[in-house]
Amino acid sequence: MCRYESNKISAPTRRSVLVTLLGFSLLCLAPNLQAKRTHSYRSEIWTPEEELAGFELLDGFVIELVASEEDGIVNPIDLTFDDAGRLWTQTAVMYPLDPFADVNFGEVRKLMEDPDIMQKNPEFERILALYEGRTKGEDKILIIDDPYATNPSQPRVWADGLAIPQSILPYKDGAYVAQGSELFFLNDSDGDGFADERKRLLTDFGFIDTHTMAHLLVRGPGDWIHFSQGALNLSEVKSLISGNTLQIDYSKIVRMSMDGAQLELVSSGLNNIWGFQLRANGQWYGTEANDLTWSVVPMEPGTGFFGIGFTRMRPYQPWIPQLHEFRVGGTGISGLEFVEDSSNGFPPEWRDIALLANCITSTINCVRIVRNPDGSVSAEHLPDLLKSRDDWFRPVNMEFGPDGCLYIADWYNKIISHNELPRSHPERDKSHGRIWRIRHESQKPGKIPNLFEVPTKELVSHLNGPSLWEKRAAWHQITDRGAEELSSQLIKLAKDKRADVTTRIHALWSLEGIKHFSTSLMGTLLKSPEDELRREAIRALASFEMPPSRMTRYLKGFINDPNVMVRSQVLRTLADYGQANREIIDILVSYCRPDIPGEALGGPYERTFERYLARMALEQYESELIDYLDHSSSKKQPAEHRFWAIQALPLEIREPYFLALWDSINSKPWDKATFIEITNALDNKSIYAAAKPAFENLWNASHLASLANEVLDQVASEDLKILLKPAVGYLLTSQDQTDQETGLKAAEKYD
Repeated sequence: MCRYESNKISAPTRRSVLVTLLGFSLLCLAPNLQAKRTHSYRSEIWTPEEELAGFELLDGFVIELVASEEDGIVNPIDLTFDDAGRLWTQTAVMYPLDPFADVNFGEVRKLMEDPDIMQKNPEFERILALYEGRTKGEDKILIIDDPYATNPSQPRVWADGLAIPQSILPYKDGAYVAQGSELFFLNDSDGDGFADERKRLLTDFGFIDTHTMAHLLVRGPGDWIHFSQGALNLSEVKSLISGNTLQIDYSKIVRMSMDGAQLELVSSGLNNIWGFQLRANGQWYGTEANDLTWSVVPMEPGTGFFGIGFTRMRPYQPWIPQLHEFRVGGTGISGLEFVEDSSNGFPPEWRDIALLANCITSTINCVRIVRNPDGSVSAEHLPDLLKSRDDWFRPVNMEFGPDGCLYIADWYNKIISHNELPRSHPERDKSHGRIWRIRHESQKPGKIPNLFEVPTKELVSHLNGPSLWEKRAAWHQITDRGAEELSSQLIKLAKDKRADVTTRIHALWSLEGIKHFSTSLMGTLLKSPEDELRREAIRALASFEMPPSRMTRYLKGFINDPNVMVRSQVLRTLADYGQANREIIDILVSYCRPDIPGEALGGPYERTFERYLARMALEQYESELIDYLDHSSSKKQPAEHRFWAIQALPLEIREPYFLALWDSINSKPWDKATFIEITNALDNKSIYAAAKPAFENLWNASHLASLANEVLDQVASEDLKILLKPAVGYLLTSQDQTDQETGLKAAEKYD
């Protein structure tokens, strides 16, 4: 086996990247430019042994074959471990299943926005029947019972008749499955090792583009399952349990209650999120497939990113700015993993390093990334963990196993691209696939517990296990068994300052899972010096029933918490809580603070993000907000705070509050956010009349025109064009060149 030594961290290659939709479109439409990456020029298939000989790893690491096409592994997409340590995967021999074959990127964009064309296409109905299970497909879900063994057992078929099941989440006697238009639950009701029941939970996911459908099912605390949808599908998803619907267009992260009844948007943007993980400390991270300066990103709920469709969860949702200048390369960053095990895993120096499965460059990339307490992100491009001389090596997913080793799903294919080459290309391989395991030489084999079989009274001890898998499995089992009898042990563990933060967090999640609230524990965690414990305690509050007065007591002291993720979690918790009194409204209004100039992480972005979360929460408490504004206690809040808070009200209700605050707002230069809200309210005659003198004051001309130029995509209206005319005319006749340029730009944009 070939290796290369690299004990030093190489400096990242730095270059500025202009991120535009045009550039992304050209990338998708230029197969010749990407030929060496999207498909191999070699036609000969290498055996697993030949592929193994072509791997190059960092010093100290070893790679081993777990299973291959010889064992029935074909086009694997997903890897996941259940609470017994078994490895679940699937086949995707039917890939791709696009209703419109061999169309380019631009044509896909047009087709996805025209449902009539889709409905008339006979391929649409044929594929829908496969996804819904009315027609049997050719794909299977497979289980390897002992993947960590020196010679793992043969993969066994757990379910068949499927059509590209893209994500699997084992649960109790079955598994949640994301497949095309559907998300359903398969169950092995008689315990014979084969699924025999199928319950549809969600339907009507878009499936015009196979490689951007719903996938990446991840179980989170609070009885939620999170998942991703990619950029090239539009969906009005319906819960078949509750009848609720949710519009999911382009790239989104969504969460579903475990019974399938509730659906909520969590975050928006990026293009294709093919790597998505809940870290040991409770933080969410994801990948951007196209590596547009966001190879791996923190994705706390509520965040938004630039992406195809330019969608936001709210018009005023801020986008996270560029995180780093380096690029790891390729247009298909897929699986994501972090080294999280406390012992017998990768060495400690691998903490906070994101491992990226790059199926375009046939590598496993490494990026050290940390979200700092002030919100800024530290990121560094490190040497690749693995390179391959076989360019058919296509790592599309990764998962750390119960043994602390990294397992890799290898699509093993001459062709990896979707849009760049015809869907019907004859060289798309449908008969090969491999699963690999990377371990460090320092790791020792150990006994893997089957948490399904562990007696309930022993489950808490497994929260102290060495691997993140074991802690998660123990949390699952405590929750799924409703083990209320363990509450006192869990409280003791969650309070124990000698235990590591990850263990204490999973003890808290377990208490949340069994719906056991401890006043003393909550008081301890909310005062903890550990940022992650404070944040997770605040998040968990929404899972418990309590009067608003108690919720207020818990959360009123965090507005100036030094950790931005703690502050933002207060706002998400108050939104999830679902009820409010004046004190809760006052907390939300306290977060409606004025802009900090700029958009960078570490201050300006976080201020805008917090205000956006506060307004989004206030929108669901309309009557409570009106009651608060009409009460004398609201006057204690600065006018700028109240001005942003009233934007949560419908315009016709907002008007009197707006006019009452006008003198205070107009007494100082408007910042960008204030300008946007004023100009978006110009349809109201009273507000228009109040704002008109400010636009006519030529001392404001340069400032207002500059703001208008900056936020064109958020404020363009006929009323604004009319009000800007005096300022533009004045600037065009100015002797100052900068003023002239500002006026000319406004004249062009608002013509």
